[in-house]
Amino acid sequence: QIRIEYQTSLSPENHLLKHACELILNSNFDEAAELISERKNSFWSRTQEILLLRWRILESVVNIGTKVSTIRDELKDKQLTSAELIHRYCNDDSAWYELDKLQRELEHRYDRYFTDVVQESQIEQVIVRARQLYTDTVGDLAVAFQNACETSGFECDDIAKQRNIFADLVKPILADNKIA
Repeated sequence: QIRIEYQTSLSPENHLLKHACELILNSNFDEAAELISERKNSFWSRTQEILLLRWRILESVVNIGTKVSTIRDELKDKQLTSAELIHRYCNDDSAWYELDKLQRELEHRYDRYFTDVVQESQIEQVIVRARQLYTDTVGDLAVAFQNACETSGFECDDIAKQRNIFADLVKPILADNKIA
């Protein structure tokens, strides 16, 4: 386990970045998250904006990896209905939608980073890993949803239909309240 507390040189920080990248590439997201959490608040991260951005990029990748693991565990060996898949995507209990948010966050951070710095192979490898995890998981979700829709005959009774939103949800509120 590598921990360096000395803050007199930027070199140890670069070694820790490299170590965090290796942890991520080996899917050791918990240990990487711990290291990133520590280093985001280090002296160098507070004084070197580009260094903080590197740590935040790695943080985004770890968050994607962690969310992907959660989703895969919830999908593993299960035949979920289309309604169950929709609920897990939309509801805060499972919040699969967060994966999309995390991916957008990563791309935003990476875009800021990429415009400021020449490519670094370690960061690039980690970004490629995150993109692959995201793409594979979204693909698995799409296949699961397609299969669930085919199985149910494309019926999803537990989900409010767009054509009924006004009549079921808006109109009753309007009837109870005067509108100017």
